[in-house]
Amino acid sequence: LHPNAEIGFLTNQGISIFKTISEISGGGGGSGAGDISAAQPIITSYLGQLPANLDMIDIRGRLKPEEYTPFIIVSLQEADRVNGLLDQIRGSMLELELGISGALNVTEKID
Repeated sequence: LHPNAEIGFLTNQGISIFKTISEISGGGGGSGAGDISAAQPIITSYLGQLPANLDMIDIRGRLKPEEYTPFIIVSLQEADRVNGLLDQIRGSMLELELGISGALNVTEKID
């Protein structure tokens, strides 16, 4: 890109990122001493929006040995990583739910 076009592109991208962060965090700062149980509806919403893990056994079963090109191999590796990320997000959300309900001590990591 031309330097001027790149500046405009990066500015717009930065604005978009900050809008997304603001929407996710709920807007203004506030005192930070709110009721932690108010996070429960947000957790439930996020868990509902998470897609199911990719069925890697089914995906690999559909491929013939001659179809394993470098592009396909990288795609399979990325799909495995996406599954790992989804598992991590689900685990963190469930751990947070347990912490809020009192079934688990809220640690620094959860906070």
